[in-house]
Amino acid sequence: MNRVAVCIPIALFVTACAAPSVLLSRASTTVMEARTQNLVGQHVRWGGTVANVTPTERGTCFEIVDRPLDRDGTPLHGQQPDGRFLACTPQIFPRGVYEGQDSTVSGTLEPTVTETLIGLKYRYPRVAITELNFWPRTHYSSVDRDGSRWWEPPEQGSQGYWW
Repeated sequence: MNRVAVCIPIALFVTACAAPSVLLSRASTTVMEARTQNLVGQHVRWGGTVANVTPTERGTCFEIVDRPLDRDGTPLHGQQPDGRFLACTPQIFPRGVYEGQDSTVSGTLEPTVTETLIGLKYRYPRVAITELNFWPRTHYSSVDRDGSRWWEPPEQGSQGYWW
């Protein structure tokens, strides 16, 4: 009985700390390469900040400002983005909820899509999402020159986390 009492909390802790599988896969193709080369069908894992959410007849597309990912798959701020990409899923997501939120997606590249961005034609790599992860919103009061951030408590009522 004592073994069960010890094993259950350990199993729950390990399960709670496990990263989603989208975070465990690695892909070496960059957004810039996908914009300029025909890489349809290649598996990628990209992330960044959601700029726009567009519901379609076939689901939802997220326009994401690409950011480099750390080893856990979390988008890193403080470095120059590599561009933007579209990540599309058959699931329905509302507008106005996910804009500004960091996310990591895993999926297969589809043909690029050309759309207007700030009055100019822009080629978006398009990812058919197989896995999608939204990161908790965090608020930072400042960013040091070395890129480290100081945490600031989230606004009251938001879903910020301290860890």
